[in-house]
Amino acid sequence: MFCAISGVTPEEPVVSKKSGHVYEKRLILQHLIASGGKDPETGEDLTEEDLVSVKVSGSSVKPTPTTNTSIPGTLTQLRNEWDSVMLESFKLKQTLKSTRLELSHSLYYYDASLRVIARLTDERDEARKALMELRKKGVYMQDGNEKKMNGSSNLNEADAMEVEKAGADEPQLLSEEVIENIGKKAEALKKWRMKRPAISGLLKPSGSSGLGEKESRKYHVEGVSVEVMRTAMKVENPSYGHVFVGCSDGSCKVLNEQCTEIQSQFKAHEGGIGALAVSSASDVVISTGADQKSSVARHSDGGFSQKASFKCHSMDITGCSIHPTDDYFATCSKDGKWAVHDIETVTTLASVVDPDGKQ
Repeated sequence: MFCAISGVTPEEPVVSKKSGHVYEKRLILQHLIASGGKDPETGEDLTEEDLVSVKVSGSSVKPTPTTNTSIPGTLTQLRNEWDSVMLESFKLKQTLKSTRLELSHSLYYYDASLRVIARLTDERDEARKALMELRKKGVYMQDGNEKKMNGSSNLNEADAMEVEKAGADEPQLLSEEVIENIGKKAEALKKWRMKRPAISGLLKPSGSSGLGEKESRKYHVEGVSVEVMRTAMKVENPSYGHVFVGCSDGSCKVLNEQCTEIQSQFKAHEGGIGALAVSSASDVVISTGADQKSSVARHSDGGFSQKASFKCHSMDITGCSIHPTDDYFATCSKDGKWAVHDIETVTTLASVVDPDGKQ
């Protein structure tokens, strides 16, 4: 089976319905375009629809081109193959070079990042160490032993004595900065109370006997087992508020004002929640639980989430309260210990234990 145009075995043979001749499809299509649709053998009108593809066996060997039947043709083919192999090898070398360059840059950036992280870690550790030393020295000086510390020839000895004292069951005093902040807030509240107008029409004690129930509301949301509940209204919008519910499974749920929908929730404790406290701006929630831990949660991205949790008491915590400054909160436990903590740094500023061990 040979092509009627080229005289060689066709790679994609087609046969004409009209003349019955076999053609190479690529060549016959070119001829039809050039001759205006004429059969190259008979001169009759011929279209592409008159050509029928001939199916050949897939295992047939591709015919050797006529150009390769001679020694010069074979040498030309070998030269072309060699050129293609060299071109492919050159491209592979270029790809390898660019990949090595990218890898070296990545390794350089990785090494630089490690150095920066190590430097920042060292700076953080040094800052923490300096802060702890300043806190120790500040507490030590407030205990009335300033002369003793100043008379010591070794500051490390003074610090070591203070660490031992801090570990004992003796009161730790608040720093001057904390006392000053609390005093400023007290003065501001005092002035506000003095300027507050007197409320007229208040109920007298004699009229309380006539009070009766006007409206009741059922607080129930599926999946909420209430242990303690706190309600907080937003300062900038008094008509909108949250209801914070501490559950027996240690989770804290934030409900809408009507207590019909859970807006956000988070796991705060390993056990039931015993006390809740909400800041004046309703953006910080303090909770204490049966696991003897205190949890600090903040409002962010449209909901509340736990930011920190720490343990300061050795027995169950019975209560917690946030100071009007919204910077500090206090906790107390069954072992007669109460403590004041910083909300921002989540650290204990002072702790006192009742000598009688009473709550």
